[in-house]
Amino acid sequence: MPFRRSVPVALAALAALVLAACTDGDDVPPEPDDAAADELADDLDELGEDGELDLDELLGGDNGLPDPNEQIQDGVFRGEGIILPIPDGFDVDPGALLQGIVAALNEEGTQQVLGQAVNTADFPEPLDIDEIAAENEAQFGAPSIDEDAEVTGATRARQLRFDAIPSQQEGAPDLTAQVILAEAGDEQLAFFQYVAPSDEFDEDDAAAFLGGVGFDPDSSPPSPEGVPAP
Repeated sequence: MPFRRSVPVALAALAALVLAACTDGDDVPPEPDDAAADELADDLDELGEDGELDLDELLGGDNGLPDPNEQIQDGVFRGEGIILPIPDGFDVDPGALLQGIVAALNEEGTQQVLGQAVNTADFPEPLDIDEIAAENEAQFGAPSIDEDAEVTGATRARQLRFDAIPSQQEGAPDLTAQVILAEAGDEQLAFFQYVAPSDEFDEDDAAAFLGGVGFDPDSSPPSPEGVPAP
């Protein structure tokens, strides 16, 4: 189902975001985009006659990406406009953070917690959590849970659970996603989720992982320019 650009990218990729959780653990590198390829080509063109290339300089140190796990204090990630508890043994993915998504996987790659905030004032059309919930329901079926939720800094929030979401990876198990949609009075929306294979999903884990989510008053959502259209 196509989603408008104004819908947070996390919602458009709810099932796809856990592909890593459905593989046999092998790392599959992402396809480079055209802009990155052009930039690399320009850097190679600028090589000196000796043909040497300083990879650290090219990539900005450790692959050019800051480690978002350094923003975790007392088991909680704060930044990008959200507060997201990070369970023990989970690591935040730097690549996802480039898209404005705070996503953390457990060591086995079978479970994920995720959060994203957006400023709806930047959108060409109004958007609220009821519309997002309806689009999720149209894609994944009726939720088994749909109830109000408590979210720090939110004026209103809904919690939904989608069971038996077919994986996009052939032979991988179905997924269960616990989702929280929240809105704040300052035209901000936030999306949080806990996803696991349906046979591993635990309600107590979901409650623990999502119980402390919220809007971070000391940071702002990333600009929409930094988030590619789904």
